[in-house]
Amino acid sequence: EFDGSGYPDTLRGEAIPMVSRILTIADTYDAVTSDRPYRKGGDKAKAAREIRENSGSQLDPQCVQAFEITLASGKFEEAAKIPTVFHLR
Repeated sequence: EFDGSGYPDTLRGEAIPMVSRILTIADTYDAVTSDRPYRKGGDKAKAAREIRENSGSQLDPQCVQAFEITLASGKFEEAAKIPTVFHLR
């Protein structure tokens, strides 16, 4: 069971809202692949490895599986190109 470590209120498993489980994976991917003032962003393979390594502890394994399928399909990068009002780069 994903343990909710680092999550407010220490919610576990199914008690964590689905949108939070999905956004956590997206945030992890972005954190690894984006350039920061203190380091260059990593590649998508590095991000996928980190996500896979945290599956079942910090991340929902079913959401990780869906992420991996989406990433392999090429649709993740396609969706990432869609501009949003939240995109600050």
